[in-house]
Amino acid sequence: MAIAIVLVVVFAAIAYTKRPHLPSVSAKGDLGSTFKRLLANKNYTGEVIAQAFYVGAQIMCWTFIIHYAEIELGMDAATAQGYNIAAMIIFVSSRFTCTFLLWYLSPGRLLMNLAILGGSLMPPMQGAMIDMESIGTEIPATRLSFVLPLVCFVVVAHYGWKTLKRAQNA
Repeated sequence: MAIAIVLVVVFAAIAYTKRPHLPSVSAKGDLGSTFKRLLANKNYTGEVIAQAFYVGAQIMCWTFIIHYAEIELGMDAATAQGYNIAAMIIFVSSRFTCTFLLWYLSPGRLLMNLAILGGSLMPPMQGAMIDMESIGTEIPATRLSFVLPLVCFVVVAHYGWKTLKRAQNA
């Protein structure tokens, strides 16, 4: 019931929120040349790659953290899920807060929607690692599988560092 109420509130907020007027875009256009132009923009391409890896890391952590807590920390599933839900609530409320702040701050560039593919590609890879039970020198696969989100966060951090350097040199 609570989820239904939240959805109604969100739908109402979307329905009654004023959106900025954007100039109409011609329906005619060459999709290939558009993608070619976007891919030539190194900053844009870097943003999309960083976003894909971030979403992948986020989904992997949320998907497998309960499994990790049970196997590695000895928690029961209900306790682990409680922590997971708390983390999701903090994340979602932060998203709404930051979205609100974007009315007053520069939102920056939009990313291609395809960046969410990281959320659909990375978790199956982590799941396959977990299914191995142990990898190499008897390191538990559940523990080692969290190297994958680490790699994703390193990609995001690398992009952030490159962007900072570019801004400092401008």
